[in-house]
Amino acid sequence: MKKLIFSIIALLLGGVVLAQTPEKNKQTLRKIYTAFNTGNFADLDNLISKNSVDHALVAGMPSGLEGSKAMFTAFKEAYPDGMITVLDMVAEGDYVVAYTEFSGTNKGAFMGMAATGKSVKIKSMDLAKFDKMGKGIEHWGQDDNLAMMQQLGVAPLAQPLPDLPSPAFATGKGMKTTPEQNKMMSAAFFAAYSSHNIDKDLTLLAPDFKLWWNSESVAHGAGTYKMIGETYLKAFPDVTWTPVIQIAEGDKVASYCLFSGTHTGELMGIPASNRKMNTQGFVIDRYKDGKIAERIQIGDDLSVLQQIGAIPTPAK
Repeated sequence: MKKLIFSIIALLLGGVVLAQTPEKNKQTLRKIYTAFNTGNFADLDNLISKNSVDHALVAGMPSGLEGSKAMFTAFKEAYPDGMITVLDMVAEGDYVVAYTEFSGTNKGAFMGMAATGKSVKIKSMDLAKFDKMGKGIEHWGQDDNLAMMQQLGVAPLAQPLPDLPSPAFATGKGMKTTPEQNKMMSAAFFAAYSSHNIDKDLTLLAPDFKLWWNSESVAHGAGTYKMIGETYLKAFPDVTWTPVIQIAEGDKVASYCLFSGTHTGELMGIPASNRKMNTQGFVIDRYKDGKIAERIQIGDDLSVLQQIGAIPTPAK
């Protein structure tokens, strides 16, 4: 009888240990960022699984937990005062998407580039998956690498996006939607874009829609979004924009996406190269009255420009 009681207690305690929640996973991801900010990388032993998979690691780095430590070390050596600030989080099930800002002063070499002494401030997104014990087991990430290179002075500065008039919209005032319905609408948005139906995409946007594009500090409206979408469709006529992982929480949907196409048209003054392009990105949509009221989008524009030959790719 005593043995049975101890077994039941053990099972109950085990259940408590294993009962992870999205909120706990958010807390763990915040602790990972704190470990970076403070330089206490030993704390990662309790936060990231030894055999984790990090899709954001630079080629040549070790896999698993040691790879995450190596990446953190490389960034801290390049940016000793580097800090990650969490701006927003979306969590569902085992996944958490974090929208962050990285700031720091480039005082050390990084990926073959000498220190510039310049300060950077860029936006990023991370997607982390956690196991039943609450440790990170898989990670995808995207920094606004082009903005970082521009702020370091090693890539040409881009012109700010223009503010263009927004098309007329039908409102969805008073319409209530669930997280699952919002997830379906975000998926429909990507599908419409991949089929070159931007007009359908526009019907999913709220009249006061706001776009936060990469690291720009000013929000833009639907007119600007339409211009960006049409620009990429003309440059990559066979483009596809595919959500791979989507999670929803409250009024927000976070999507990790793949973006691919062939550069057969002009892209912002860059002539067609006929090269294939494959990249990734993140989107967080906030819904209001059944429409997308706000979108935060982080893409790898640097990789796109490198793949079409507009910017040299660093030697490995």
